[in-house]
Amino acid sequence: MWDKGTASVFEVIVECAQFTAMWSLFAPGTGGFGGERGPARATAADRGPGTIGAVPTFPTQAALYRLTGDRHHIHIDPEASARIGQSIPILQGLCTLAAATLVMARDRGAHPADLTSLHGRFTGPVVPGDVLELESWPDGAFELRRDGAPVISDAKAVFV
Repeated sequence: MWDKGTASVFEVIVECAQFTAMWSLFAPGTGGFGGERGPARATAADRGPGTIGAVPTFPTQAALYRLTGDRHHIHIDPEASARIGQSIPILQGLCTLAAATLVMARDRGAHPADLTSLHGRFTGPVVPGDVLELESWPDGAFELRRDGAPVISDAKAVFV
């Protein structure tokens, strides 16, 4: 259990000529937040119903995704995943986000290389082989769910 008063968020920015990648890392036990809480983002309920689609994953997807260099053991070793409270290995978060982005591109008639902006919040685990529910809105906002529970929320994919 962690104390909300002793957590920090670290902002990471990687820039090159082709893209800028930004993400935040939540680190329990590393210090206080300080300051006022910023404005909340619009929730799915505020946007009204979106378009529902499916994002299939396949049982060996985590093993294949390891070829990108993500070799964390929780994604392949049942003993390692059990140590973090997962009964079976979970799919990498970025792999899950990529799978949703490919479906978003297809549904919008865009090529995946036309992606200009992507963000989302990882909120739950995905097991390789799950078929996820994608709810998306015309502005590119989306939420990805597993068995009705969000696994990626506050998400948006923008294509050229």
